[in-house]
Amino acid sequence: MKRKLLFIIVVVTIVTGYNVYASLNKEVKLSDLALANVEALANNNESGSGIKMSCYSYVNLSVGEKYYVNYCGACGIPVECTTYSNVSTCTWFK
Repeated sequence: MKRKLLFIIVVVTIVTGYNVYASLNKEVKLSDLALANVEALANNNESGSGIKMSCYSYVNLSVGEKYYVNYCGACGIPVECTTYSNVSTCTWFK
Protein backbone atom coordinates (compact mmCIF):
# COMPACT_ATOMS: atom_id res chain seq x y z
CA MET A 1 0.00 0.00 0.00
CA LYS A 2 2.82 2.39 0.88
CA ARG A 3 4.62 1.53 -2.36
CA LYS A 4 1.55 2.39 -4.43
CA LEU A 5 1.14 5.74 -2.66
CA LEU A 6 4.84 6.52 -3.11
CA PHE A 7 4.63 5.54 -6.80
CA ILE A 8 1.62 7.87 -7.33
CA ILE A 9 3.41 10.76 -5.60
CA VAL A 10 6.52 10.25 -7.75
CA VAL A 11 4.47 10.13 -10.99
CA VAL A 12 2.49 13.27 -10.07
CA THR A 13 5.72 15.09 -9.18
CA ILE A 14 7.37 14.15 -12.48
CA VAL A 15 4.33 15.16 -14.55
CA THR A 16 4.01 18.47 -12.68
CA GLY A 17 7.71 19.21 -13.04
CA TYR A 18 7.63 18.55 -16.77
CA ASN A 19 4.60 20.82 -17.24
CA VAL A 20 6.31 23.67 -15.37
CA TYR A 21 9.49 23.17 -17.41
CA ALA A 22 7.56 23.14 -20.71
CA SER A 23 5.58 26.28 -19.87
CA LEU A 24 8.69 28.22 -18.85
CA ASN A 25 10.61 27.31 -22.01
CA LYS A 26 7.82 28.13 -24.46
CA GLU A 27 8.78 30.71 -27.10
CA VAL A 28 6.31 33.59 -27.36
CA LYS A 29 5.55 34.72 -30.90
CA LEU A 30 4.07 38.15 -31.55
CA SER A 31 1.83 38.87 -34.51
CA ASP A 32 2.96 41.23 -37.26
CA LEU A 33 0.51 43.85 -35.96
CA ALA A 34 1.91 43.66 -32.42
CA LEU A 35 5.48 43.97 -33.72
CA ALA A 36 4.50 46.97 -35.87
CA ASN A 37 2.91 48.64 -32.83
CA VAL A 38 6.01 48.10 -30.70
CA GLU A 39 8.22 49.52 -33.45
CA ALA A 40 5.96 52.55 -33.93
CA LEU A 41 5.96 53.30 -30.21
CA ALA A 42 9.74 52.99 -30.02
CA ASN A 43 10.28 55.26 -33.02
CA ASN A 44 7.84 57.89 -31.74
CA ASN A 45 9.57 58.24 -28.39
CA GLU A 46 13.11 58.18 -29.84
CA SER A 47 12.49 60.73 -32.56
CA GLY A 48 11.76 63.55 -30.14
CA SER A 49 8.88 64.69 -32.32
CA GLY A 50 6.76 65.54 -29.30
CA ILE A 51 5.80 69.07 -28.31
CA LYS A 52 7.54 70.37 -25.19
CA MET A 53 5.31 72.54 -23.02
CA SER A 54 5.19 74.04 -19.56
CA CYS A 55 3.12 72.26 -16.99
CA TYR A 56 2.40 72.57 -13.26
CA SER A 57 2.63 69.73 -10.76
CA TYR A 58 0.25 71.46 -8.32
CA VAL A 59 -3.18 72.76 -9.34
CA ASN A 60 -6.09 73.61 -7.07
CA LEU A 61 -9.69 74.53 -7.86
CA SER A 62 -11.44 76.67 -5.27
CA VAL A 63 -13.37 79.95 -5.22
CA GLY A 64 -11.72 82.72 -7.21
CA GLU A 65 -10.53 83.67 -10.66
CA LYS A 66 -10.20 80.64 -12.92
CA TYR A 67 -7.13 79.81 -15.03
CA TYR A 68 -6.48 77.09 -17.57
CA VAL A 69 -3.05 75.52 -17.25
CA ASN A 70 -1.39 72.25 -18.26
CA TYR A 71 -1.24 69.77 -15.40
CA CYS A 72 1.92 67.61 -15.55
CA GLY A 73 -0.09 64.47 -14.89
CA ALA A 74 -2.10 65.07 -18.07
CA CYS A 75 0.41 66.73 -20.39
CA GLY A 76 -1.30 68.60 -23.23
CA ILE A 77 -4.71 68.72 -21.56
CA PRO A 78 -5.61 72.08 -19.98
CA VAL A 79 -7.27 71.91 -16.58
CA GLU A 80 -9.31 74.58 -14.84
CA CYS A 81 -7.86 75.85 -11.56
CA THR A 82 -7.64 78.87 -9.27
CA THR A 83 -4.07 78.35 -8.04
CA TYR A 84 -1.10 76.56 -9.60
CA SER A 85 2.60 76.17 -8.80
CA ASN A 86 5.74 74.04 -9.29
CA VAL A 87 6.39 74.70 -12.97
CA SER A 88 8.02 71.96 -15.01
CA THR A 89 8.03 70.73 -18.60
CA CYS A 90 6.43 67.75 -20.24
CA THR A 91 6.45 66.33 -23.76
CA TRP A 92 3.15 65.79 -25.50
CA PHE A 93 3.05 63.24 -28.32
CA LYS A 94 0.21 63.56 -30.81
